[in-house]
Amino acid sequence: MEKPTKKYETLIRTAYQQFALHGYEKTTIDDILKASNISKGLFYHHFANKNELFVALYTQAAKEITEKTLEIFEAENLDLISFAKKYMQMQFFLSQRTPYLFSFLKRAEGEKIEEIQEVMEHVLSQRHQWMTERLDWRCLRKGVTKEQAISLVTWVAEGFTNELLEKGECFAVENYLSFCAYLDIMAESILEKRGE
Repeated sequence: MEKPTKKYETLIRTAYQQFALHGYEKTTIDDILKASNISKGLFYHHFANKNELFVALYTQAAKEITEKTLEIFEAENLDLISFAKKYMQMQFFLSQRTPYLFSFLKRAEGEKIEEIQEVMEHVLSQRHQWMTERLDWRCLRKGVTKEQAISLVTWVAEGFTNELLEKGECFAVENYLSFCAYLDIMAESILEKRGE
């Protein structure tokens, strides 16, 4: 596999931005080329059309997020709240490197593109399986099920992320600390206190 050039990386970053801002239908190859100052020749050297680019962007992002998620699970034995903090921290890191990544993903998941729906379903299913199998559930409060705990944390994480994206805010340290504060409040309800 050939090493990506600076022009290719510019093309990819710009494509994330254009699709995030305007969506799949309203973004044209010419829009991406104009914004990135990349030639049509370079574009068609890598991609056959807009759909191929869009699916490649989504698939690459999903692959990277999946790999980083697996690293979190392999690092140590975590409870759900600790995992959620590390998972959000990973998202913040990725969004610093690729600013429009999560805006792109949010838009992409709303598109009716079959390949993307398949990748999304696989990623979500895999993450859920890892959570149920690899997290330490011994500290869960009596009467709270794994499914309830996962749903609560997922709703808070998705709501928090969506609110940031809708405001057009980037993932910053203050945002991460606010998210962790919400999780700490939730932990009081779903986890046993240490030493009990």
